[in-house]
Amino acid sequence: MNSVWVALVGISALLLGYFFYGRFIERRIAKPDDRIATPAHKLEDGLDYSPAKRIALFGHHFSSIAGAGPILGPVAAAIAFGWAGCWIWIVLGGILIGAVHDYLALMISTRHKGRSLPDISGEVLSPMSRYLFLAFVWITLVLVIAVFGRTAASALTSTPQVVIPVLCLIPIAILFGLLENKVKMNFWLATLIALSLMVGALVLGLFFPISLPVGPGQAILIWFTVLMIYSLFASVLPVWLLLRPRDYLSIYMLFACLVLGYAGLFASHAPISAPAYAGFKSATHGPIWPMLCITIACGAISGFHSICAGGTTSKQLNKESDAKPIGFGSMILESILAILALLAVTAGLYWKAPSGMEEFSFPYFMESGGGGWIAAFGTGYGRFLEALGIPLALGITLGILTVQQFVITSLDTCTRLERYIGTEMVGKKFPILRNKWVITLIPISVAYYLGFTSAYEWVWPLFGSANQLVAALTLLVISSWLASLKRTTLYTLIPCIFMLCTTIGALLWQIPTNLSQGNPQLSAIGVVLVGLACILVREAVKQARRMKSEKRTPVNSP
Repeated sequence: MNSVWVALVGISALLLGYFFYGRFIERRIAKPDDRIATPAHKLEDGLDYSPAKRIALFGHHFSSIAGAGPILGPVAAAIAFGWAGCWIWIVLGGILIGAVHDYLALMISTRHKGRSLPDISGEVLSPMSRYLFLAFVWITLVLVIAVFGRTAASALTSTPQVVIPVLCLIPIAILFGLLENKVKMNFWLATLIALSLMVGALVLGLFFPISLPVGPGQAILIWFTVLMIYSLFASVLPVWLLLRPRDYLSIYMLFACLVLGYAGLFASHAPISAPAYAGFKSATHGPIWPMLCITIACGAISGFHSICAGGTTSKQLNKESDAKPIGFGSMILESILAILALLAVTAGLYWKAPSGMEEFSFPYFMESGGGGWIAAFGTGYGRFLEALGIPLALGITLGILTVQQFVITSLDTCTRLERYIGTEMVGKKFPILRNKWVITLIPISVAYYLGFTSAYEWVWPLFGSANQLVAALTLLVISSWLASLKRTTLYTLIPCIFMLCTTIGALLWQIPTNLSQGNPQLSAIGVVLVGLACILVREAVKQARRMKSEKRTPVNSP
């Protein structure tokens, strides 16, 4: 199978989904109204609530939700199940479930003063739902911080060429924030200055790679410590000073990555060497359903996206009509990135390499010292760029640098979100926890423990299951909100039921499997997650019955 046709059909379907299905969801379900002042204007405080230009907020939102998920998920799923099922789920899941989930999560948060979806669940479901959902999301974000922190630290250690570009983006972003908001420089002139500095940092990194004078294990822990300290300070700075500028500038790196990657793919006409279907059950991941959906995660739907939408993004939305390109559009773009990642390892690499080309085979990267998923993507991506005349080493560096930038942007966004969630959960009862430093230091400390000790080894599978369950529960809250407004719930309730069945099915399969493999802690967490899902579903059913027996006034109806 020629990878060009797979890419073209996938991208075309996703774009058509944005323009037609996205417009349908906007007009029939979301119904934005620019006459309603958004929380960014009503509650503007110069710290968290701050209206942003659409393109800047798009960059912030996409950079926050992307992370390593749309790269690692498709790569892992491809080797386990084959490329065809992965491609189908990325396209259909991204349009029908993921984009709807992200867009409506942003809208409901905007209509509720920028509050998080777990906090809103107390209003549309029950007070008990609020505390359970908030606690669950808090735990999930701790897992994300630990996972992404270690992932970023490993990349800084294994690819020293990206150290200078990654670190230099921090002062460049602060400079951009000051130029835009304090100096009042023309937005596009400030953008041009910042991008020029980013290119200079990239060149410096290529010529002056930085490696710590310690072993790889120690280097990872040192970088992980540095990243945790950075996340603590980044999460309490005004959003316009670092977080939003950093994410906005990172989006240009993504655009360059996508344009160059797909241009190289079209120029190379690389055939897909991986099998389209590898069997119903994988030895490493289990049955294709539900595990393929859980493994791909962020490339099709992710609960983490709703946390971002209801955390930082809704507090910066300038007007409600911006929500569709930012919420729905970012998910479509992430699915396009996921297709590129899928093809980078199935067409950019060999599945069974000819003699002398073993270093370009996918199994090579899964061996000890091969570099893992990110290195596999970077190498496949670099081979696409070779068709454009770009040296392989430079192409690999660009691919890994793009992933690295998005991992770190997700990292500091997660830390800020933990501050919001923690304040909503316990800030009213314990005044000391309203202090932004105290409430942020707690999750950072827990994530640091998980990432610094052997506990990190079982964090990733926990993240995958927890993340998808958050998506299912978010769709449950959205459906209840729509029902309270007397709007149709068909387009959110069916995805909600599917995701609940998928997530609970995956957990029920994982619980005995983990127990038999000597991982009782994973089995215990699985039981807790299933129990939480059942309780929240019960609360939703009770609420639906109450709504049938009572005539309720729509909640925050425009």
